[in-house]
Amino acid sequence: MNDFQNSFLEDYLRRNDHPNGPQRDWIASQLDLSTEAIHNWFRSTGKRKYKANNPS
Repeated sequence: MNDFQNSFLEDYLRRNDHPNGPQRDWIASQLDLSTEAIHNWFRSTGKRKYKANNPS
């Protein structure tokens, strides 16, 4: 994933941290990535945010 794609996803995450299927499809088409890659990015980023906000 390049810097532009990462910046785009970070910006989108600030507005919507749980995009639905059609939204992930749109993001994937905009960034020329697979829908699965988008799904995985949001899932892993969400886990990191949760852990950062909820230390054990």
